[in-house]
Amino acid sequence: MIVTCLFFASSKQLTGTAQQEFDLPEGTTTKQFVDEYLLKQFPNLEKAIGTFLLSVNQEYVDQDSHEPVILTNRAEIAVIPPVSGG
Repeated sequence: MIVTCLFFASSKQLTGTAQQEFDLPEGTTTKQFVDEYLLKQFPNLEKAIGTFLLSVNQEYVDQDSHEPVILTNRAEIAVIPPVSGG
C-alpha cells in the first residue's frame, strides 16, 4: 500500500522535502511506520521525532496509546513540529 507523508516547518527542513511517498505492507501501524520506515529514510528526524505530533488523515494520533493505529492505502500522514505562539 502507498501512503504519503507530509512534512511541515522544522520537519521539512530536517528532511529536505515537503512530502514523501512510502510503499508499506498492509497492516503497518503508525509506530512501525515511524520506527521502520520514516527514521530509516530520514535519520535527521531521530533527535526531534519525540517532540513532533503525527496526524493520519487529518486526525491526531496519540503516539503513547497502547491501541495501534493501522495505516490504510492512500493514508496521509503529517509530521507536525511543536507550535509556539503568543
